[in-house]
Amino acid sequence: MTILSFKEQFMVGKPTYKELHQRVRALEQEIIESKCAFARDLSERKKAEEALRRSEQHYRAIFKQAADSVLIIDLQTGKLHAFNDRAHQILGYSRQEFAKLKVSDIESVEPGVPACMNAEQVLKEHTGMFETKHKTKEGQVRDMLVSCRVITIHGENYLQCICRDITERNKAEQALQKAKDQLESRTKLQTRELETKTRHFEELNVTLNVLLQQREADKKALEENILSNMKKLIVPVLNRLKNFSLNARQKEYLGLLESNLNEIISPFAYKLSSKFVNLTAAEMQVADFVKQGMSTKEIARLLSVSVKTINTHRGNIRRKIGINNKKTNLKFHLSSRL
Repeated sequence: MTILSFKEQFMVGKPTYKELHQRVRALEQEIIESKCAFARDLSERKKAEEALRRSEQHYRAIFKQAADSVLIIDLQTGKLHAFNDRAHQILGYSRQEFAKLKVSDIESVEPGVPACMNAEQVLKEHTGMFETKHKTKEGQVRDMLVSCRVITIHGENYLQCICRDITERNKAEQALQKAKDQLESRTKLQTRELETKTRHFEELNVTLNVLLQQREADKKALEENILSNMKKLIVPVLNRLKNFSLNARQKEYLGLLESNLNEIISPFAYKLSSKFVNLTAAEMQVADFVKQGMSTKEIARLLSVSVKTINTHRGNIRRKIGINNKKTNLKFHLSSRL
């Protein structure tokens, strides 16, 4: 029941005492409830204000202690509306000195954010993230990574700039790049040196192979000459000596001489016999003379045998080396296989 309805009923007819008492009690209860509701509202409001105060303190502490420089700039005047400790420390100013600065007072090596700009210009030209350089109070150049955006506080536009000092990072990157470039340069130099040495060794290897081949050819030629001279000049003489009447002592010396000569030429003769394993000793001797270009008569005279015997040996040699009944020159074939 409201006060208005109470008046209206009072005008209609005079209430009784009991009715008046009930109406007063109802009015008192309504007042009490209103006071309780107000108290509750007041308590909730105080709680909200306390939470807001704590939240504000929390964000102020974050703002003040942030590792990056945080600036709030008035776009109309170019003055610093707010800043944290890192903002003045990074440029070497005291808090009092920094508070008096405009953005235009902070000397920039590269174009920065100018003072007295409207929000539209800032949005077009200076929002987002970019790198710039600023000088400290002492004149040192610091590399800055800046992130800017326009914010609204109580209906006014401000420019919020978060600046990170990346000077040391850039120095580390430059040092790393320099070390990388030096390493690449040394690697290229070492690669060129290695390629030069490789070519040099390849040339030496080719030269060495040629020398070894020439040495082997010379060795082979020497062996063939020794063996040829022995069989051509010495063996026939020994064979003739055998036909003479010799006493026992002379025969003994002749046998010893022949044995020693065979010992000397045995390494050379082995190469010939290893290629023609089916040839007899007489056939190998004839084959060697043929290879030297001697005729059948010359060989017969040298060995003190008949021409027929030499022809028989030649026929056996052709058959054993597989050129019998072929138009193949025996001398050429023997020379190519030795």
